[in-house]
Amino acid sequence: MDEALPGWEKDTSSTSGPVTRPSLRARNDQKWDSLQDEIRHIYITDDFTLQNTKRVIEEKHGFKASERKWKEKLKEWKFDKNISAADMSILVAKAAKRMHDEGKRTVFFLGESQITRERIEQFKRRKLTREIDDISAEAGKCDYTTIKTWY
Repeated sequence: MDEALPGWEKDTSSTSGPVTRPSLRARNDQKWDSLQDEIRHIYITDDFTLQNTKRVIEEKHGFKASERKWKEKLKEWKFDKNISAADMSILVAKAAKRMHDEGKRTVFFLGESQITRERIEQFKRRKLTREIDDISAEAGKCDYTTIKTWY
C-alpha cells in the first residue's frame, strides 16, 4: 500500500519512505475534536460566554485559536445559544396554552441547557414593549373598530 492515511501527508522525499506526521490542519482538527466535549460542557452546560470559554481552554490546554475559528467550530457543532424571535414566540404560546389548559408550568430545553423562565419573561417584556411602541406610532392612523385585546 503506497497511499497515505487520511489527514497524513505522504513523504515525497523518497519513493519507499515512511508516512510523515499529520499536516498542521489535521493536527488542529484533531485538537478541536479532542476538546469538543469539554467546550460543550463549558460553553453550553456551564453557560460561559465565548470569551470566557476561550480563556478557560487556553489556560487549561494552551490551545489558542481566533474568535472567527471558534465561532466557525461552534456553528459546525451546532452549539447554539440564541433562539430566534419566531421560535421564542412559539415557546411563549405553548407555555401559555399549557398553563391555561392544564394549570401547569412548562420547562423548555435547548440542547442540554434549560431555557430559564427569566429568559422567557424577558422576551415577553421586550416583545410587548415593541408592540406597544408600534401601536403608539400608528395610533393616529388607527381605525378603532379593529382593535383587539391580546392576552
